[in-house]
Amino acid sequence: ICDTNKNVIIEYNGDIWHANPKKYKKEDIIPIVNKKAKDIWYYDKIKKLSAKERNFKILTVWESDFLSNPEKEIEKVIEWINK
Repeated sequence: ICDTNKNVIIEYNGDIWHANPKKYKKEDIIPIVNKKAKDIWYYDKIKKLSAKERNFKILTVWESDFLSNPEKEIEKVIEWINK
């Protein structure tokens, strides 16, 4: 989700697609994309840096965090947006 009025981006990262660091080590191969976790993290880092250079604030919500406690994650997002 991207709100250009507030310059915020909320990124919902799938645990597998984005190689959640809570679940994967840097050298793990992520079968669905056939890449090492560290390479996925590098791509995500570059993407975030690019957004920050354009004055966007970014919040990442991880799939497993949302699925384990959706209310908490929604509250976190609302709080973050209203800062």
